[in-house]
Amino acid sequence: MATDYKNTLNLPRTDFPMKADLVSREPERLKKWEAAKLYEKIQSARAGAEKFVLHDGPPFANGDVHIGTALNKILKDIIVKYKTLRGFDAPYIPGWDCHGLPIEFKVSQEMRKAVAAMPSSQSPDGDVGVTATTIRKACDAYARKFIDLQRVQFKRLGVLGDWDNPYLTLNKEYEADELRLFADIVEKGFVYRGKKPVYWSIPCRTALAEAEVEYQDHVSQSVYVKFPVVGKEKTFIVIWTTTPWTLPANLAVAYNKDFQYVSAKVGDENYILFRGLLPAVAEKCGWTNYTEMPVVIDELAKLQYQHPFIPKRIGKLYAAEFVTSDTGTGFVHIAPGHGLDDYNLGLKVGLPTENLPTQTICRMSFKCRLKWSANPRWKSTARATRTKLCYTNSAPGTRCCTRKIITTAIRIAGAAKRPSSSARWTSGSSGLMLLPFLAQMHHKPVHFAKMPWPRLTA
Repeated sequence: MATDYKNTLNLPRTDFPMKADLVSREPERLKKWEAAKLYEKIQSARAGAEKFVLHDGPPFANGDVHIGTALNKILKDIIVKYKTLRGFDAPYIPGWDCHGLPIEFKVSQEMRKAVAAMPSSQSPDGDVGVTATTIRKACDAYARKFIDLQRVQFKRLGVLGDWDNPYLTLNKEYEADELRLFADIVEKGFVYRGKKPVYWSIPCRTALAEAEVEYQDHVSQSVYVKFPVVGKEKTFIVIWTTTPWTLPANLAVAYNKDFQYVSAKVGDENYILFRGLLPAVAEKCGWTNYTEMPVVIDELAKLQYQHPFIPKRIGKLYAAEFVTSDTGTGFVHIAPGHGLDDYNLGLKVGLPTENLPTQTICRMSFKCRLKWSANPRWKSTARATRTKLCYTNSAPGTRCCTRKIITTAIRIAGAAKRPSSSARWTSGSSGLMLLPFLAQMHHKPVHFAKMPWPRLTA
């Protein structure tokens, strides 16, 4: 009879099954934790201990949990559990961001599809055919749908927290606390109202945060434009731009004081530009026979120019370090309402922050593609050069609004200086962004009509 050598070995014995079978066992373990109210027991056991509060920067309630949101939540869970094991009272209040472009864009998209599917006799007029109130209610329902879905998915990942009482940015109590805090900041004199260029989505008709913008290679229609110098007949400053739709908002021209500028004589006209880029410009503009004379750099600051197609507008030249020598002409046309460098230079020298209406931009930039010869105002002045070139550059876009993002000035509320109080806030591209620590505050009933509103001055 064969000997069973397994029984002759002195091995540890266990009741654990040989097969992990996590797919079926993990849900059972999670149900056991929930039934035993494990999170509540942990909080009771740590009551009175030193506090450790992790403020949950919330995910968007606009889809299933993906690898990014899962990693974010798991890392936070590791930190909270570690602090709990170290003896801290570490509550975790999860939250969701229920406002913003991703939700509004998706809801509007679904509404347009629904309207398009209607019979022509029943299809309402307008873009979507619904009121703003209807869209808000639809966004509320859409967000709550994915809050419930993501809550189940986060719990399946083993994340412990007060899942029955999350903070939601759409809750009236949360919004009221935001208003109270903002009113307090305004009352202390830390807020001003002004204009600032930000990223603007044309199809979504909204401002974008820098984090929402992704850069991709894009072929732009660039153009060389000559600006007549006041008091010097047939003398022009030559600029180059990949955003010709901003030319109506031009208020100045920037140059680099460390460059050597020259005046190139082509026929009976003189063109002022950076000497290092003269050969490239001459080749693209078809200049074959030209002579050059150096321009004293101090003389540039004394020059004035006439806008190429707005005769009454006179501009000046200002030195700026952001003018580069790799492309262009060594001059940059300045539109303070349509670029951050332009805006900062405008603040420094006292230029107004003017911008084009977004509807005008849409017509000029994307629908008409700025067909120079078709515009009688531009054609009649004959001051813009006829050289139009395609140029590949890095252009901003988002997953929703590829290549349809511009930089334009909007009226915002900004932070004048950091408050000395304990209020925590950050300055975002479109104004003030309140942090999720509001979720930890005691929510009080609020009567909006009775709130002490400080006056915002223009």
